[in-house]
Amino acid sequence: MNNIITALKVQRNDKSRVNVFVNGQRTFAVSLDVAAALRKGEALDGSRLKKLKREDERNRAYHAAIRFLGFRARSKIELEGYLTRKGYTPETVTKTVDRLIHEKYLDDRAFARLW
Repeated sequence: MNNIITALKVQRNDKSRVNVFVNGQRTFAVSLDVAAALRKGEALDGSRLKKLKREDERNRAYHAAIRFLGFRARSKIELEGYLTRKGYTPETVTKTVDRLIHEKYLDDRAFARLW
């Protein structure tokens, strides 16, 4: 069965996210910049649909981690536990933590010096 985008609707509570409806049902949400590349009536094959869902999960995990780090410095293990408790997949947790380390938002040595 073809996966056809039937609607793209901006979320009420978060104007930076767009709900994507596939075959008439809300399937997932994406950021505005990702939604800009999608079109109503566009067919999504299974691999593209999975890729969009995976990218959205990573984006949500990243923003959740940034908010969590905004309160105070955290260790890598604290952040991994937080994201796991929030229900993100192990792959998403690993990719998010790696990205935060690369961007220097997460640094266990700096965290240890603070304590």
